[in-house]
Amino acid sequence: MNKQSFFTIGSFALATMSAGVQSVEIDEITVTANKKVQTLQEVPISVSVTSEEVIQQSSIVDLIDLQTAVPSLRVNQLQSSAQTNFVIRGFGNGANNPGIEPAVLVLIDGVPRSRSSSSLADLPTLERVEVLSGPQSTLFGKNASAGVISITTKTPEDEFGGLLEATTGDYGSRIVKGTVTGPMTDDLSFRLSASSNEMDGFATNLSDGSSINTRDRSAFRGQLLWEPSDELSVRLIVDQDKIDEECCVAGHLLKGQAGAVSDGIALQALAAGDTSRGVTNADPWDREIYMNFPASNEAENDGVSVHVEYDMGFATLTSITSDRQTTMHSNFDADFSAAKLINENKLDYDFKTFTQEFRLASNGDSDLQWTLGAFYSDEETINDRTVLYGDEIYPYVDFLLSAANASLLGVAEQVAQGALVQVYMGAGMDAVAAQTAVGTLVTQSGTAGVDAALTAAQLQGAPVLTSTQMNAMFFVPNSGSTQERFDMQSKTLSLFANVDFPLSDRLLATVGLNHTDDEKSVVSNVVIEDFFSSLPLPAAVAGVQFFPPFTNYPNASEDGLFNSDDLTHTLRLTYDVNDNTNAYISHSTGFKPISVNLSVNANDITKRAADPEQSENIEFGVKHTHDAGYINIAFFKQSIEGFQSNTFTGNGFSLVNAGDQEHQGFELDTITALSESWVVGLSAIKIDAEYVSFVNGPCDTLGLGASIDTFASLACDAGKQTKDLSGDTPAGVHDWSINANAVYSYDVTDDVSSFLRLEYVYETEVQLVDNVPEDVASRSSKNFNMSLGFSHEPSGLDLMLWGRNLTDHESLISAFPTTAAPGSFSGYPNAPRTYGLTVRGNF
Repeated sequence: MNKQSFFTIGSFALATMSAGVQSVEIDEITVTANKKVQTLQEVPISVSVTSEEVIQQSSIVDLIDLQTAVPSLRVNQLQSSAQTNFVIRGFGNGANNPGIEPAVLVLIDGVPRSRSSSSLADLPTLERVEVLSGPQSTLFGKNASAGVISITTKTPEDEFGGLLEATTGDYGSRIVKGTVTGPMTDDLSFRLSASSNEMDGFATNLSDGSSINTRDRSAFRGQLLWEPSDELSVRLIVDQDKIDEECCVAGHLLKGQAGAVSDGIALQALAAGDTSRGVTNADPWDREIYMNFPASNEAENDGVSVHVEYDMGFATLTSITSDRQTTMHSNFDADFSAAKLINENKLDYDFKTFTQEFRLASNGDSDLQWTLGAFYSDEETINDRTVLYGDEIYPYVDFLLSAANASLLGVAEQVAQGALVQVYMGAGMDAVAAQTAVGTLVTQSGTAGVDAALTAAQLQGAPVLTSTQMNAMFFVPNSGSTQERFDMQSKTLSLFANVDFPLSDRLLATVGLNHTDDEKSVVSNVVIEDFFSSLPLPAAVAGVQFFPPFTNYPNASEDGLFNSDDLTHTLRLTYDVNDNTNAYISHSTGFKPISVNLSVNANDITKRAADPEQSENIEFGVKHTHDAGYINIAFFKQSIEGFQSNTFTGNGFSLVNAGDQEHQGFELDTITALSESWVVGLSAIKIDAEYVSFVNGPCDTLGLGASIDTFASLACDAGKQTKDLSGDTPAGVHDWSINANAVYSYDVTDDVSSFLRLEYVYETEVQLVDNVPEDVASRSSKNFNMSLGFSHEPSGLDLMLWGRNLTDHESLISAFPTTAAPGSFSGYPNAPRTYGLTVRGNF
């Protein structure tokens, strides 16, 4: 790590601690990062906490918005509303394939959301959101190898009250939400919460003028809290949320020759009178795209959970039982052009998840504090997908083959000649004689002679096709991957224990262990109707065999079972320097089980799955509280062995273990009250990232770098279809990410108070993905957010004007090689400047 970075941050920390600021009380922040209630300053973990107040003042609606407030968190929304990656400290994956386990665990009131598609609804009525950095598998089991996002909602209260909120903004934004709570009996209370979020969208489908990147979300959450005694509490939660949106716009970044031919096909159709066709510029900031059919994204989450806490005196027994279902349906034009290359690209997910956690935690003031627990999960995942070729796929593929001096008809003719050789050999000729006879026939009579001979063979019962018959079977509209169904059953059992014991009056030791066993069974039922892709063709033309034959499993050589287990640990020493400062040093490990590639791309036994990830983190942190706030800093060295890389290659996703990846750096979180009116905050993360070992990295397999300088950095290693990225910096990991904010609070009158919140979000520029050149797709942030609010205490009315990305900074969320278009790249643009007005009534 850059030593200057340490000196700079250290100087800032000392200056902040010693600054002669006015003594102003900062509210104590409560967290449950260790599965027990502690203050932020007590818990010896790097935790970022976003309170209800910050969420309201910053107009944060969902976890995608939350990333602006937490520099260590990155949320990338991809081709649909539910395809989203959560990343902490530069580590994380789990989107674009339901068989890939996430590396960042999302919890809502202690209940895990196993896939990102079940985590993207608007945030419910909150107390806080905690982001735990680094491996957390000791207490949270699998899928916490990079960190945890823990969302805590408000519980029912025994006094009647509530909130009603309405927001209007640009792009037709309309948000309504509310909550009501109160007693039903002396020991039973309730809370009902609901929300609706609609927006017209900030992108356009030029084919029909409809909006893209729309919002249409609704959510309901009902709770009952029964407290029959001081020792027992039972909380029942029922929730449902729905998403029905058109998402997501992807603009062209660079159009290669393949992109030019798809444009040519579209322009020909336009000239023939099809006004739904046209061509867009290679500029994603136009936020315009041609889609031959509307993009649809529908998702629904339903769940019920029961939370029981029983104080047994010496310990508290906690039980959390949940039963959840998530369904998702999407359809989008994945060729990202006006050419009709795809007629259908439907994707249906269905997750049914049952979880049970039992936890026993010690009570009292004993020096020895302990937690014992078990967690069980039973989940069924069903993935159904169809990808059907479009009406104009044949001329498009024919153009792609021309780059290899080939054509579809030429391929058919070559295959027909080979078939005739086999016919002659079956009649008694040796191979040389058969090849000679066919060669002579081609010279004398051409393709017509070969087809005539094959027609005669057909009359004799030979299972052969003429070149004309084969050519007619190539890339037939509505053929392709006509059924891609996977049914995966997953069962997970985790046993964990955590013990805190003092070594002296100021020194505390922590030892935690977790053993997780994960078992998966998969049944595939894939049907491919793609005659061209079934042919044994040379590598020069194999690149357009989009759907090669798929071997379904279980079969004679594959049992369809994918099992993995691991023992993870946490070892930590915490030292109380004085009443205001504590320091800790820890070594922890994490586990992410086998991920299964539930897609047609896993067409043989070598591509079915990626082995487990093992993560390791060494961390040293200091937490200091002063009269006007706090400052927390954590230095870390975090690595993942066997990182599960899921990279889009243009025709599908490649799931491989990437070797070893290491990130080291530090996190800073500080809040200081400069006066009774001014409070300033600064959160930052510095990461130096490196692929320690990644010998099979993605590269330019088409050799475009030989003629186009842009692709030179992606050149494959000599004689290989991969590139050794060992020693390189992983894409998508910012060197610096910073959030600086200031809140000015003042009284307008005796009854009216006001605040002004200013926020600046900065990220250094970074290459976005490994297989897209940096000068084609990079990302940075220079966003300015602001809000101005007024509160009338007697009436309980609040009014807030807000704006996000007021600088209208343009940045990409993600990028990829354009589907079936070698040399072309597309990217997802960020949201433009938005602003609005929120009115809130408290009662």
